[in-house]
Amino acid sequence: MLIGIAVLLVGITIIFMRSHSTTSADDESKYVATSQYQAVFLNNGQVYFGHINDLNQNYIRLTNIYYLTQTGDSTSSNYSLVKLGCQQIHDPTDQMVVNRSQVTFWENLDNDGKVVSSIKQYQTQSKGESTAQLCSQVSNQTQAGTTTTQGGSSTATK
Repeated sequence: MLIGIAVLLVGITIIFMRSHSTTSADDESKYVATSQYQAVFLNNGQVYFGHINDLNQNYIRLTNIYYLTQTGDSTSSNYSLVKLGCQQIHDPTDQMVVNRSQVTFWENLDNDGKVVSSIKQYQTQSKGESTAQLCSQVSNQTQAGTTTTQGGSSTATK
């Protein structure tokens, strides 16, 4: 009887330790603020901004995607926020599935931050327009932390 109780206690201890020692993607997905944009940082240094719609142990699925490109020479701190699908020759759809092994980390973005403000400005200016119209439009230019929308991108100055 004592051996049976000892085996039962060891089994319960092992189950308890396994359930608390591993963090699953399901646990991680509870941290995705669905009403906000997320930034997904890849191992190669690229950052994508969008909405995480699915997150598991194998991949992160991102939609409504934007990314930064540097404008000017390598010493300038000017960046363009580019809408996925506007400046890529392969014309991707607005969805990206990223292998989890390529993701360094991800984070929720503040709705009042510069990136999200630039995205909102771009979306406001482009309401009701087709993708072709969006990618070819040119609108107002501003400096020092505000944005310029051109060819599907918004330029921000640091």
